[in-house]
Amino acid sequence: MSHRSHLVSGVALSVFLLPTAGLADENVINYLNTGYNAFNANQSGTGNAIDPAQQYGDNNSANVTQQGDYNLVTFQQGLDANTPVYGNAIDFFQSGTENNGNILQLGENNRASILQEMDGNTAQITQYGLGGDVEVGQTGFYNQTTVHQDGDFDIVRTNVFGDENTVEIHQVDFANDSPNMIDTSTEGEFNYTRIYQETADGAMGHSFEMNQMGYGNTVEITQLQGGNTGMVFQDSAEGSITLLQDGYDNYASISQYGIGNIAAIEQIGDGGNTTIQQY
Repeated sequence: MSHRSHLVSGVALSVFLLPTAGLADENVINYLNTGYNAFNANQSGTGNAIDPAQQYGDNNSANVTQQGDYNLVTFQQGLDANTPVYGNAIDFFQSGTENNGNILQLGENNRASILQEMDGNTAQITQYGLGGDVEVGQTGFYNQTTVHQDGDFDIVRTNVFGDENTVEIHQVDFANDSPNMIDTSTEGEFNYTRIYQETADGAMGHSFEMNQMGYGNTVEITQLQGGNTGMVFQDSAEGSITLLQDGYDNYASISQYGIGNIAAIEQIGDGGNTTIQQY
């Protein structure tokens, strides 16, 4: 088994690590760059890692493909926690077993995308700032998605196919009054989805749309403050939806198709409106 470690710092970078005799297993890339740079990496083998990778400044891009086992990517875009930047983009594709993708983006108008195939995958994305855009796609079993966004006009889209997967999305906006949006889809059995949205008092509300298909799926949603909108469609048997909206002028729409489904809705505050349909 070979072990390669690469420390890279420069203007622009394209890295292709292919399954040859010299570059097969346990390849490691450490990467640091600043401003208007493109990072491209292709790793194939066992135990590959891009950890840590950092791009500082504006308009950076990163594209990573890992095909094999025990892959790891940890990537940060942004100058530091106190200095916002803008226009960075990250795209990960991981195919194999026990893949792990971690993204931290600081600043405005950043975009992050993770696509994972096979089983035991973990995707974790954190964005701080205005206009964040996240997309996660997972196919397989026992996968886990965690997204945290703190800012305005943020968007999350997730598509999960398989059984016993977990999706957790956390959106907050305490500084301004602009809404965030979630669109999530899950297909399979015994999947769990949890959504938490909170905004500043008196601000515009957040929204989410959720579709679940399969058996024994569970949804838990919390929306705090006013003007939030939540829509859930569940085509399932033995499915469960729990929704809490605490504030004013919130709206919830729940549709469940199948046998043995449960919906529990609680609205606290004035002007709430709920529609529940079970077929």
